[in-house]
Amino acid sequence: MRPSTLFRLSGLALMLAVPLWVAGDVLHPRSEELADIAGSNHSLSHAILALSQGLLLIGLPGLYVSHAARSGRLGIVGFVLMFAFAASWVYALLYEAGPVAAMSGDPAAERLFAPDGIRAQGQLLPWVAPVAIAAPILYGIVLLRSGAYSRWAGWLVIAFAPAFLAVAVLISALSPAARETLYDLRFTNILSGTFLLLLVGFAIPGYQLWRAEQPTRDLASQAAL
Repeated sequence: MRPSTLFRLSGLALMLAVPLWVAGDVLHPRSEELADIAGSNHSLSHAILALSQGLLLIGLPGLYVSHAARSGRLGIVGFVLMFAFAASWVYALLYEAGPVAAMSGDPAAERLFAPDGIRAQGQLLPWVAPVAIAAPILYGIVLLRSGAYSRWAGWLVIAFAPAFLAVAVLISALSPAARETLYDLRFTNILSGTFLLLLVGFAIPGYQLWRAEQPTRDLASQAAL
């Protein structure tokens, strides 16, 4: 297969991640609480969201190679962190789609869903959180410094981290009554919606790779590095 074809497929994967994430969000129940998970589209929603992050994993190597010659050591560090970020979310979403959904039908599920229960133990949050903050910011800087793509791409990827943290803190600080109101209005999906900043940020260079807007000869020479 020609390098240009691989670059185009990488770009296609990055673009398809966006509509899949939107579809997963639309199917998602109103909250992640036990009462909303049982008997809902929780498993299907999380499986689609995991597929979206999986496409990000597939597209990242081609994207990195396309700008590797311009981004140097910072580029490889950013790529590794971003790859770990996407892989951790694929794991977390599949964990939610499978074991968590299965546990939701258990009579003892309320205990399993407690803050220190099995569900929380499977989310790997202690080590995912630092990567989730650092990876998008660093890779966004890499995209900006490379100068290979629209600056919107880099800024959108960077914006994901503060947007996600701000929304998460805001929701956790709300009273139970206010949180229930947001659940009813489905405003809590805005937390998942912050991922669209990240995914659209990657879809922009993905579109350029798909259109092969960089000369094929340059892409092929970078692939050989």
